[in-house]
Amino acid sequence: MNAEIVQVLEHAFPEPWTFQQRLRQLNGLLAILKATGDPRDIIDSLVDDIRETLEGVVSGRVMDIDESVRREIQNALEKWKIETGETRGYDEVVKALDPEQVEEIQRKSDLKDF
Repeated sequence: MNAEIVQVLEHAFPEPWTFQQRLRQLNGLLAILKATGDPRDIIDSLVDDIRETLEGVVSGRVMDIDESVRREIQNALEKWKIETGETRGYDEVVKALDPEQVEEIQRKSDLKDF
């Protein structure tokens, strides 16, 4: 039971990153991926980790980013998601969140009406 509680808490409150720490992790990953071979796997894994890092910047998980830079990255990431069709509809997002999360997102967002 305790293991499940810890797992839920780790999922709900992931360990924060510094930007330098995350870049070092990505650099190490790239070195490992290069050594293993298949370029498609390298590219897919790197793209996933870069996307995760950018989303970490937007969510605040990456701690040492200036707020204006965070907003710029958020806007660019949202624009990219729209252009690539990777956005989920507002209703789908709201259903996955509790009311307090929706309120916090709207309070922090430049776009009050998604």
